[in-house]
Amino acid sequence: MKDYKETFALESICLQNVKCFKGKHQIDFVDQEGKPALWTVILGNNNTGKTTLLRLLAKKNILLISDKPRDDSTLWEDHAEIEELMKVAGDNHNISCFALNGFKGEVGSIESFVPIGLITFYMSSSNFIDKYTSPRSDEDNNVNSNQITKRYIDAYGVSRLTSETTLSDYSKYDDTTKTLFFNNQELTNVEEWLLQLDYAKKSEVIGADKRLEQLVNTLTSKILPDIESVKFETSKDFKSFALFKTPYGWIPLEGLSHGYRTTMTWVVDLAKRMFDRYPELDNPLHGPAIVLVDEIDLHLHPEWQRKIIKYLSDLFPNTQFIVTAHSPLIVQSAENVNLIMLEKDDETGSINVRQQFGSFQGWTVEEILRELMDMGEKTRSDRFLKLLEQFEQGLNEENYEKAKAAYDELDSILHPASSQRKLLSIQLSSLVPA
Repeated sequence: MKDYKETFALESICLQNVKCFKGKHQIDFVDQEGKPALWTVILGNNNTGKTTLLRLLAKKNILLISDKPRDDSTLWEDHAEIEELMKVAGDNHNISCFALNGFKGEVGSIESFVPIGLITFYMSSSNFIDKYTSPRSDEDNNVNSNQITKRYIDAYGVSRLTSETTLSDYSKYDDTTKTLFFNNQELTNVEEWLLQLDYAKKSEVIGADKRLEQLVNTLTSKILPDIESVKFETSKDFKSFALFKTPYGWIPLEGLSHGYRTTMTWVVDLAKRMFDRYPELDNPLHGPAIVLVDEIDLHLHPEWQRKIIKYLSDLFPNTQFIVTAHSPLIVQSAENVNLIMLEKDDETGSINVRQQFGSFQGWTVEEILRELMDMGEKTRSDRFLKLLEQFEQGLNEENYEKAKAAYDELDSILHPASSQRKLLSIQLSSLVPA
């Protein structure tokens, strides 16, 4: 098998006064040995900056807007200072340093460029680009930092729409991060790509049979539970379509659940980009990439949430995933995960950043919710907590009737096999009925 010797990964990002991130924060994407962490999971309540952080990573070259933004550039506040460090490791590369400092200006469009100060690239010791100030025309021979983004970073927002256009129009979706910014952006049309490859295979186009086999293997690789096989049929009005074999029979794409279709859409879109990016590899999905996914657990059943990290790691073994999540099962399932916990300071309104690297496979869901997701005692319902408080008050006041009334209600809502019921009963027996 051919190997792709170059690897590419985000190492860290430093934020200073960017939206909700007041002050200076360095966020690392490496493990305890300084090696790139293949999985970073960002946790936090709503409005704590999870999506903002992904957007900063996705669009590292456009990081400032004025206090009166226009058009679609409503992402960051004025006077932001961002520094990013990235590494390119391989036989022909040393360290690539990508630094952005002191932006003061207005960006009117995500795709536009304005003077933003000094940007320096170190691609290797023998290939040094001194500096440039954001290109304004094609005549500028300096390097466009956005080219690095397009080559290596793919990003997926919460809206993962299947394209209604043909694959011939795919080039207009060459910005691999747009769905993270705009809800109306579309991804690869899965069914059309399957049908095109099937037609190309029947027409004996060189390489089509292998590509179709790779795509079908992707769809049946357990990333989509219950998808066992794919076949193609033609209706009486000569319309071709794909069918997916499940334990419930052969089902058309539109008959699959929303969770299946949204997951299939972004995974296949990523696979197509990898196939296009690394055609020389025996398995292009083994090429390096950086993938950002907002709410990776969206629309997934808890059992699927427990396995999604393993499935993606098996499918894309050299990809660095940086994702946001709300489910403790995502954290619990990872063998080694770089956790970024974003917590809002109610007094200042700023966001505090905590990081912890390791395995949480031995933690219970309740422990993860309580200690890593800042839930505290709120892992139980408000009613339970109120009744428990009343029960404890009855014990402290030696008021049997009060404690017994609370106990009876707790007994009715506890799990049938809850060990807490026996503990509460023992505590209640310490009181003497009036």
